Amino acid sequence: MTKYRGEAGRAPNLDPAPVFFPTEEEFQDTLKYIEKIRPLVEPYGICRVVPPKSWRPPCSLKDNVGETVRFSTRVQKIHKLQVREPTTSSHGKKSRPKVSKILTFTPQAAQQQEFFGFEPGPSFTIKEFEAYADELKEKYFQAGEEDDTSRLDPSVEQIEREFWRIVERPSEQIEARLLRLCYHLCLTPDFQVLYGADIETNVFKSGFPKLATVANKQATPYETSGWNLNNIARLKGSVLEFEADEISGVVVPWLYVGMCFSSFCWHVEDHHLYSVNYMHWGSPKIWYGVPGFAASKLEAAMKKCLPALFKEQPDLLHKLVTQLSPSILAEEGVPVYKVVQNSGEFVITFPRAYHAGFNCGFNCAEAVNVAPVNWLPHGQSAVETYKEQHRKTSISHDKLLLASVKQELAEVSASVTHRQILASALKVSTEELARLNLESSRRAAVNDLRAQTMDVNFDSSAERECCVCSYDLHLSAAACQCSPDLYSCLDHVKSFCSCTPEKKLILYRHELSELEEFLRELEGRPLPPLKFKIHGPRPELNRQLVDPSSGLESSRSWEAACGEVLNPAPGKGLMVVEPRSGGGPRVARVIRPSKAFSPNIELVRTGRLVLKPGWHTKHAILPAGFRTRVQFYDYLDLPQACYYISEILDCVDGKPLFKVSMEGRPHEKIVCSSIDFCWQSVQEKVNSRIKQLRESGKANLPPLRPPESLKGLEMFGFTVPSVVKAVETLDPTHSCDEYWMERKTNDLWSQPWPPLLRS
Repeated sequence: MTKYRGEAGRAPNLDPAPVFFPTEEEFQDTLKYIEKIRPLVEPYGICRVVPPKSWRPPCSLKDNVGETVRFSTRVQKIHKLQVREPTTSSHGKKSRPKVSKILTFTPQAAQQQEFFGFEPGPSFTIKEFEAYADELKEKYFQAGEEDDTSRLDPSVEQIEREFWRIVERPSEQIEARLLRLCYHLCLTPDFQVLYGADIETNVFKSGFPKLATVANKQATPYETSGWNLNNIARLKGSVLEFEADEISGVVVPWLYVGMCFSSFCWHVEDHHLYSVNYMHWGSPKIWYGVPGFAASKLEAAMKKCLPALFKEQPDLLHKLVTQLSPSILAEEGVPVYKVVQNSGEFVITFPRAYHAGFNCGFNCAEAVNVAPVNWLPHGQSAVETYKEQHRKTSISHDKLLLASVKQELAEVSASVTHRQILASALKVSTEELARLNLESSRRAAVNDLRAQTMDVNFDSSAERECCVCSYDLHLSAAACQCSPDLYSCLDHVKSFCSCTPEKKLILYRHELSELEEFLRELEGRPLPPLKFKIHGPRPELNRQLVDPSSGLESSRSWEAACGEVLNPAPGKGLMVVEPRSGGGPRVARVIRPSKAFSPNIELVRTGRLVLKPGWHTKHAILPAGFRTRVQFYDYLDLPQACYYISEILDCVDGKPLFKVSMEGRPHEKIVCSSIDFCWQSVQEKVNSRIKQLRESGKANLPPLRPPESLKGLEMFGFTVPSVVKAVETLDPTHSCDEYWMERKTNDLWSQPWPPLLRS
């Protein structure tokens, strides 16, 4: 029998994620503080927040609940989380394990279908689980052989090395050691670690105090605190405040009762929400986080390193049953960061940030989601991805978005004009524009069907979803006489049944004109006047320039100090890069584009001619369905390049929409009514990522470029002769008169002139 050999393991060599120590004043406003640290955390995807020393909420789980109320556990075979053979038999039923007298199975657990990683285990009280977890850890880490009574108190690093030794290099010796250990504890003769995960607090109990239901009882500060996880999801400023249902794990916290080696595998939060985790008490919890911009890179690395498992189960990452060592991910170029969470501390994960980890011993934690307004674009991206994957949603994104819009408008109409509300309204309007453009293109495809306004209670009692792809139907839906209980989204109106169009009906909650009015009202509110602003990808610098607290005498004095660089010669682009450090006014350093950019455009589809206003200019004919392909910097994986798809969509109002998306990553897209803005937005994303990487010390990055240097016509391909020729063939009769008149003029001026006559 081998003994514990922690030195044989490999602890991942990772940089730590940021740790924050808010003051008592900062800690008062939860969402404001999260917004404050957001620019610092997003490059990491995860952070740790240590509350002020005075913030020590009582934990109700240490009273009678911990001794009397039972919860179910899951069996985790951690030696198979990474190294295992694909097998369909792993989904089969298994025999009920033998357990000791203090451990019992609930009837519900015994009836559950046992999938890999989610086998039902025995039920415990918290006290029983703590005793079991402590004994197993003590026996495993004894200093010598099993008959040696000396003990070893392992450090966090030793436990981490041993965890990854078991996960990465499982062996018969490891299994044999744990087999004997399980027999000693009267457990099943398999390698088992137990985890009390996803315990519903509305059934069990929350560790945080809840607001009293007794009349006239004054609430305590901990009951009303924004950091109380019973409150945080529905704080004012969180989009989830408009969620009426008590969705467990999203707006209602879940409890997690862990033991040494119990693990949570790589995953992102549902709908790419923020998550907030608080440890009530116990041993440390080790987290690993990957920033949201690198999510696709993690997914690719997982599929590359575990091809057989993903071949058998393509949606494996949704199952939360597979680990892959952070060391391997780092070797594949995935940025991974580490957090060690202690008792009384918070861990926050950001949108689309993959995270995983394990426990170093017995502990009790609680977690819930939250959705500040800046989450909205991430949420829209998530539901579009779910639609492609035919995956069910947990919340109605459109319902929350529209509720947020109406709330913002109501507050402004009530003369609430604080900068914070206006800023959040502007963020909502940006998301509303994207949603409006998307909805417009979908309605355009079905404008030949009958339509009527949706009943106000269409989805009040239950969420309505597409019977084909599970997309949420709050905003629009399609129905057919053949299936009165089934509905589809507008994309699948023609595929969910074969009936003729006269039998089908389109349901709209709002006319497009109403949605456009919402948008106009949001965008029409004046922001507080700014005296001076430098245009560039450095918003924090812009704020410093107009903020009196920055120490500047006035915007005019700043303009005078920088006048020689703020008025470049025509055609010479300028960009603010960073302020100069040191005393005196903060002078911006500027750079100029290093060289002209010459994209190589590939025509994918020419499209069809549309003879309506807006579909041609004197510079280009803009066919509906036009599509090209071009390589450009990948803002998710700099300095690598990737392919982008540029296309023109036919909008319901008869005007073209321009879309740019990453090939293979359709959720990474920009849709707008300006052909220039699409590609300038891509360049802004590239610039933002370059600056993040520079601050982290990375070299060999591409230069920053002014977004205005990218011209939409050029990036779409309308200056490439072969593309121009293909598009011109769509209009043999020269019906796009403005374009052809300009073309004729240009041709005339491009003709060679005869030599001057000599007298």
